[in-house]
Amino acid sequence: KLAITLIIGTNGRPQGVPELKELFNGNEYGDLETRNKIVIEAFKLFAYTQSEIAAHLELDKTTISKIVNKIN
Repeated sequence: KLAITLIIGTNGRPQGVPELKELFNGNEYGDLETRNKIVIEAFKLFAYTQSEIAAHLELDKTTISKIVNKIN
């Protein structure tokens, strides 16, 4: 069996997972294509909830849902 130990950081996430403010770093309200790519990355790669992302961006949860569920 393989045992994995996660070290939880001060933000309540495993150590090494960037905070949302670090991920967006000024792209919250700029270029929508860049913002949407970061939203998808935050959701799929770093396991932030759609609610957490929506609150950070001051957007409705349905907007985030549409971004992450958009078929390219």
